[in-house]
Amino acid sequence: MLERLELSHNLLGDNISDCLPTIISALPRLLHLGLVSCDLTKNFLQHHRIKLSNALQARAVQSINLSYNKLGSVGVEHLLRCLKPSSITDLDLTGTIQPGSTNHLDLTGPIQTCFAKQTCTRNHLAKHLVSYVQHPGCVLQNVVLAKCHLTQDHTQDLIRLVQKCPSLRCLDLNGNAKLYQADVTEIVTAVSKSTDSCIENVNVSSCGMVAPLNIDLLDAIQDKLNQRIPFRHLVLSCKGLSEKDVVSLQEIWRTKWAESAECHVYAETVTLSVKHSE
Repeated sequence: MLERLELSHNLLGDNISDCLPTIISALPRLLHLGLVSCDLTKNFLQHHRIKLSNALQARAVQSINLSYNKLGSVGVEHLLRCLKPSSITDLDLTGTIQPGSTNHLDLTGPIQTCFAKQTCTRNHLAKHLVSYVQHPGCVLQNVVLAKCHLTQDHTQDLIRLVQKCPSLRCLDLNGNAKLYQADVTEIVTAVSKSTDSCIENVNVSSCGMVAPLNIDLLDAIQDKLNQRIPFRHLVLSCKGLSEKDVVSLQEIWRTKWAESAECHVYAETVTLSVKHSE
C-alpha cells in the first residue's frame, strides 16, 4: 500500500484542492505528503478546506512538506486547521511566507502610511504554530521555518513554541536574515531553561547574527549541553566570524561530546554535530 505521495515540483496550482481530498481518501496508509513548489497559494486551502481537513483527519499522515508555495500567513493558518496534531511529526514550511507588499514601496506621509497599513500582510506564522501545538496530544517533532521572513517581532512567539511543544526535537530557522543575535540568544536560552525540552537540533544559519558571539549565547548553548537531552546538532552563521568565536564553540562542544564531537567550519558557518556510533 502506498505510504508516500510525492507531487513536488509540479505546477499543480490551486485547482489541485478539488481532487486532492479524493486522492488522500484512497490511500489508507498514507504517511507522507509532499507538495513542494507546486504553485499553491492560500486559495488552495480556502476552496475545499473542509474536504481536505476531513481527508487528512481520517488518515495517520506524519509528514507534510508544503515548502516554496506562496501560502502566506492566512494559508498556513488554514493548513494547520486541516492537520491532525496527534499524527503530524514533521512539518516543512520553508519559503511559504512572502515579504509584505510595502517592503517594495517607498511610502512617506500620513496618507501613504495609512495605505501601507492596509496593504501590508502581517506575518503571524509563529503565532499560528503556537496555537497549533497546544492541541491535546500534539506530537510535532520537526518543524522547518526557513526563509519565512521571521524577525525580532516573532521572537516571543518562537519562545512560546519551544515552551509549549515538549515533543519538539528539531527547530530550523535558517535563512531568516532579520533574526539577530539577541533574538537567537533569547530562543536558545528558552530552550536551555525548558528542562522538559526534547530539542536536539537547531539551525540558525544565514540569520542576521554579527560577530562577536555574546557570552549569553555561549552560556545558553553550554547549559543545554548539560541537560538530560542535550544538543546533538547545531548550525549557526555569524557575519565576521572570528577564530576566537570558533574556538569558543568548539571547546563547549568537545567538553560535552569528547571524541564523538564533530566541528566543521565553512566560510562564516559553523556546524556542530555528534558522530554516529557504529
